[in-house]
Amino acid sequence: MLHLTYFFIADAKVQRWFGFTNYLYLPLGRSFDNQKAVNVSTASQFTDVPQIGYTEGLEKLSPALHGVFFDLIANASLHTSGVIPLLVVNPPTAPVPGVVTYDTLTQRPSYDVRAFLRYEPKPFLFVAVGIEKSWGGEQIAMGGRFTAIGLPFVISLANMSLSRDDFLRGRFQGQVPISKDFAIGGALFHDFDRVGGLKNEIGAELRLTKFFFPQPTPTSPSSRRRGG
Repeated sequence: MLHLTYFFIADAKVQRWFGFTNYLYLPLGRSFDNQKAVNVSTASQFTDVPQIGYTEGLEKLSPALHGVFFDLIANASLHTSGVIPLLVVNPPTAPVPGVVTYDTLTQRPSYDVRAFLRYEPKPFLFVAVGIEKSWGGEQIAMGGRFTAIGLPFVISLANMSLSRDDFLRGRFQGQVPISKDFAIGGALFHDFDRVGGLKNEIGAELRLTKFFFPQPTPTSPSSRRRGG
């Protein structure tokens, strides 16, 4: 994954930040999964995700809200077409042994909006609760065929809808700094509603973060003397 961020507003005094980030997901790792009976990795797709992020500190509304922030993140995901999204050996519904293969995957744009209330008593230590809404992103497998093993016939298959990014999700997140340049974070989430795909009654994520800070430039004795 590659990404680039630019802040249009970055005002720590009034605690307001507004920025734009563009993520580019590369189709790496497919070679590790393409020998399986059912592929689970992305079907060699590039995905571009333009995202906006807005953060507002709420302490200005009341001193009791010191360390409380409102976060809003919205993005769209734009996908290229993929190859061989589905390959199943000896599907249980087939009358004879064979292989089901789909050649092409198309995916419509998907959209996602997340809103959080976050309490951050000190840098890199926080807890947050929020809601996430995602929609779109329907995946269509095309160019399907069933090839019988040991028999001279191939049956064409209709296009198949595989999944959609359509859900309403509640999220609880947190992060704890272990040292000045390393933190461990995580999230618990629950899908209140989902159309397409598998509904997550309880899901969990773990995140390890390494911070890279520029080292201070040491001041030489000679420079101190010149300055003095």
